[in-house]
Amino acid sequence: MLKNYFKIWLRNTLRQKWYTFINIAGLTVGMACFILILLWVSDELSYEKFHNKADQIYRVCSGLIQENGSKLEYAITPALWAPTLASEFPEVENFVRFYRYRSEILVKLEEKDKSFYEGNFYWADSTVLDIFTFPLIKGNPHTALAEPNSVILSESMAQKFFANENPIGQTITYINRETVFELQVKGVMKDVPRNSHFRPDFLASLSTFKPGTWHYTYNIPTSWTNLFYKSYILLKKGYDHRELEKKLPLFLQNHIGEQAKEFDPFLQPLKSIHLHSDLISEFEPNSDAKYVYIFLSVAFLILFVACINYMNLATARSACRAKEVGVRKTLGSSHAQLVFQFLGESVLTSFLAALVSVPVVEWMLPVFNVLAGKSLSIAYFENSINIFILFAFALFIGLISGSYPSLFLSRFMPVKGLKGRQNIGLIGHYPLRKLLVIFQFSITLFLLISTIVILKQLNLFNEGKIRFDRELVINIPLRGQGAAKSYESFKNEILRNSKIRSATASSHLPFTGNKIGTYRFPGILDSESAFESDYFVVDADFTNFFNLEIVSGRGFSKERDGLSESKSFILNERAVRELGVTNEQIIGKQIEDPFWKASGKVVGVVKDFHYKSMHSKVNPLVIKMDPWFVRFLSLKIHSDDFKNNLSFLKEKWDEFYPASPFSYTFLDNDLNKMYNAEEKMGLIFRYFSLIAILISCIGLYSLASFTTEQRTKEIGIRKVLGASVWDVVVLLCKDFIKLVFWAFLIAAPFSFFAMTDWLQSFAYRTNISVSVFMLSGFLMLLIVWLTVGYQSIKAAIVNPVKSLRYE
Repeated sequence: MLKNYFKIWLRNTLRQKWYTFINIAGLTVGMACFILILLWVSDELSYEKFHNKADQIYRVCSGLIQENGSKLEYAITPALWAPTLASEFPEVENFVRFYRYRSEILVKLEEKDKSFYEGNFYWADSTVLDIFTFPLIKGNPHTALAEPNSVILSESMAQKFFANENPIGQTITYINRETVFELQVKGVMKDVPRNSHFRPDFLASLSTFKPGTWHYTYNIPTSWTNLFYKSYILLKKGYDHRELEKKLPLFLQNHIGEQAKEFDPFLQPLKSIHLHSDLISEFEPNSDAKYVYIFLSVAFLILFVACINYMNLATARSACRAKEVGVRKTLGSSHAQLVFQFLGESVLTSFLAALVSVPVVEWMLPVFNVLAGKSLSIAYFENSINIFILFAFALFIGLISGSYPSLFLSRFMPVKGLKGRQNIGLIGHYPLRKLLVIFQFSITLFLLISTIVILKQLNLFNEGKIRFDRELVINIPLRGQGAAKSYESFKNEILRNSKIRSATASSHLPFTGNKIGTYRFPGILDSESAFESDYFVVDADFTNFFNLEIVSGRGFSKERDGLSESKSFILNERAVRELGVTNEQIIGKQIEDPFWKASGKVVGVVKDFHYKSMHSKVNPLVIKMDPWFVRFLSLKIHSDDFKNNLSFLKEKWDEFYPASPFSYTFLDNDLNKMYNAEEKMGLIFRYFSLIAILISCIGLYSLASFTTEQRTKEIGIRKVLGASVWDVVVLLCKDFIKLVFWAFLIAAPFSFFAMTDWLQSFAYRTNISVSVFMLSGFLMLLIVWLTVGYQSIKAAIVNPVKSLRYE
């Protein structure tokens, strides 16, 4: 019997080539898209799982209570929190602290006269290898960081610095600002996998920081309140971290008294950081669990569209197989046998589509990796489990796709089937396959509306960016010894070149993030009140360079602000509002910076502008003029002959700073990194929406073909009675247009609520206007008209004599 069923399926497959191609193509594309998105989701869920003790590792985080009752959540803690927790609570087995300078630092190899700027340089406690699984290829994991001035290199860094030499015992030089450390290589570790929320290339001993060094003075290693370190603790196996979390407020109160009310400490499971954490001072920008749910939903929707295609085409062809069913039932076939036969055909088709999807996935994977910013791969035949999963997946899709057609076809009455007058499945007055088409259109419309909303939000990001010729702005880090102190001379020298339009310097990359400081305003706030604010440290040209609008007072001036030891400050409008004064009243007021022991006067108020991601609102901002603390030089360069202009800059850099390599970044690229996740989401949504539309069009085209074929005689009669081509086209298209209308009523509310929920993560968001739905509906109607209209016109222009002779 099975052999007979297989022969029938094979004959039908070879005889009806177009129908077979449509079915297999639809299922193949749907499966390929599903597999690609599932690979992405699997990668997102795999973060930190390579650590042997991942379930026991928790990050200690700081909630900082503001005076207005709001809370800022930090991924960093004071130096003494983690070690004291480990010493006072037996459930804490171990701890490790990390520190990484936010910008790239200079690493030199004096003997080989090599120097590189590196960004993944981490300082850590010697316990790091006891907690995290960073296997050493060379060196002793128990002693590698036991002594000061020790460092472990990643395998790729060891190759980069020492090629085929043995790096153990070699010395590298760490240079940051005026701080220089000679570090001895004590180990080489395997490169950290991609699925980690931080990927160190250097692990240096934290005990290297000694009194007198800049790092020691700045991080205050004996502080209970100065936020500086990323702190991780290792809990006993099976211990509920929430129990320890409840003890943290009392723990702080015992050590810092009333000041503990300013903190709200909490613990983060290591595995949850990548998808569920967006704290201040993260190592790297994390992903969002919401995107996992969104893309997983898209994967299932596309697969569902492909399955509906199969169902629609199978039921549309029901008249072709009615006689076969009638004969089989007459000869004694049971209902169960017919269901088994048609389900078997569906499963075989699904298996064939699954096999074809393998090379399709391999072909699409490089493009998908570019879109998603990943390096995904799949080894189908290297692991028997992968083969089993693929076939199980194909079986599941085959059963889902064939469920309705098999039940539908097996119910044909033998007498009506043999006469060829079998009813094609009515529910009330509507064919069930029309309901399936409605669901298919609903999914396509949902993806269309969502894509338009995402693109509108991305456009809002672009509109919110600071207005200047971004593609012509480059940032040069001032990282070498003495580079920051002597940058004025370098700046003045390069400005002699007419191609360098203007230049300014700042403490950190402008418009790509922020730092937070605490300020006092004598005469406005009482002496005990501290004002939390983001800040920039800049030179005199900053406001003019970035076209910031001064709404009160004045901008910085080298002549007026550069001669006094007292510093000049500019506030944004948000800061002034939170201080409870007007723009005019704040001008000339005293401002103090307790941390840097600096004071000065407010000379101006700048209009609010987006200096960080639009995920968050514009916060209070303090801009301080202090050229001694700038770390980046920003330049506007004429676009013509950019290559020669860049060569000029490098030549001058080498002249002023021969010991430091020249490097630069485009500000445009730095800005785009803030919305990297949304840009990727927009691209992926765009392409997968097109794929869903393509699958729908293929199915719709075939369905229209069968519909016109079944109404050939009717079309001939109507033309004989005087119907025009247009009348016939409208007749055949109007049923599909009605389905689009019902699909729109289903998709519109679902997409509205889904996109409204997504937009909640942005402080500044686009509105979901009626025009979004009108545009989506129009595009869907256009797609239907183009797809069905072609078949309708083709049927309408046939000579009615041929149509009437058809049967």
